[in-house]
Amino acid sequence: MKPLVKALALVCVASLLAWAGDPWKEKPYTEWNEKDVQKVLNDSPWARTVRVAVSWRPLPVGTEIGSENGAPAPQPAGVQPAGEMGLPSAAPVQSGAPPSPSEVALRVPQAEFLIRWVSSLTVRQALVRNAELAGNPLPDPGQLLQAQPDSFQILVLGADLSPFAGVTEAELQARAGLHVGSTKKKVAPVAVQLLRSQAGGRLQGVLFQFPRREASGEAVVPANEKSLEFFCSVKSLNLRAKFDPRKMTNREGVDL
Repeated sequence: MKPLVKALALVCVASLLAWAGDPWKEKPYTEWNEKDVQKVLNDSPWARTVRVAVSWRPLPVGTEIGSENGAPAPQPAGVQPAGEMGLPSAAPVQSGAPPSPSEVALRVPQAEFLIRWVSSLTVRQALVRNAELAGNPLPDPGQLLQAQPDSFQILVLGADLSPFAGVTEAELQARAGLHVGSTKKKVAPVAVQLLRSQAGGRLQGVLFQFPRREASGEAVVPANEKSLEFFCSVKSLNLRAKFDPRKMTNREGVDL
């Protein structure tokens, strides 16, 4: 297993936390604490949180979305209602009055996905530091940090990855892409890897790899690019996440 994949396995279940400050600009990665690491991995220009309605899993038989007294309906395992995601909760519905479309939408269970640009040196430094702080340092961190990956690598994480179940890596290559704003090009992934736990083979994440250069040798992402959008449509799940390369910078410059 390659060093990057090993490091990713250590953080596939990291919680989604956020703190103020930009540690990648303020101090070297060897001085990052746990909060700094979590900010880089989960709340930085290299990480995007996407919330979508859970349309791939039906509600339990015999239940409805909401109830006449406004109490939340039972939710499928692994998802959270909109109110628990930081969104406004639906107002109670008066007995006999049907809920409005907006009230129904707010009661639909939500799933949260983290889309992380893991080929970035900043993110790889956070992975190395995360392993150190967890008391499980990588055997050769220099191998992960010294060589730049020959592709852009984007990792999709989530508590409920069931939409990816039964889908082959080849099928995912055809259903995902990277949209480059300035050129309007849609770049297809050159590889997709389903990351599974060693114990039980549980799906922990999906790694998408995109070429850095065209066949002609031209850079896929031009200098001063303003917008990159990752997208993936699988079953009833439609993921989209925008990144701004101008903000994805460390002390050395743009870091993709």
